[in-house]
Amino acid sequence: MWQILAPLFVSIVLAFIAVLQWLVARKQWQAAEKQAQVAKTELRLTLFDRRIVVRDALLRMVFIATSTDDITDEQRQACARATKDAEFLFPNKDIEDYCRELLQQAVLFHRQKHLMSLPHDPESDEAKQRQSDHFDRVQWWIEQEQEIPRRFYPFLKFEE
Repeated sequence: MWQILAPLFVSIVLAFIAVLQWLVARKQWQAAEKQAQVAKTELRLTLFDRRIVVRDALLRMVFIATSTDDITDEQRQACARATKDAEFLFPNKDIEDYCRELLQQAVLFHRQKHLMSLPHDPESDEAKQRQSDHFDRVQWWIEQEQEIPRRFYPFLKFEE
């Protein structure tokens, strides 16, 4: 009788062990999936944090341009340092090109402000043209207050 029951008992024990191993493997798989999801979320948060620094640096430069009517070399360089990794942080080249454009415009804006500070006849056509050009450039900077959020919005959404 034991000769018949022993193999049956061993088979049941082996089946039980196999089920336990399957349950343990399933729990390990679920834990690995959760870890992968956490890692993905952490990566997205880190990317968001680094992208927001670029956006904030550009907005800060726009604020300086519109509030002080000038951007110093130091302020422009601070923005350049904050935006230097844009090419790695954004999936397309548009943001990198936009950062470069704003930095170039900051140089031109500062030069224009310097030219306006040179001695000149305020009633001359040249002086009036400089003032008109500067006003146009200030208007351009004001428009960037709306343009920056529009350009950065797709990259700063945090969706699942």
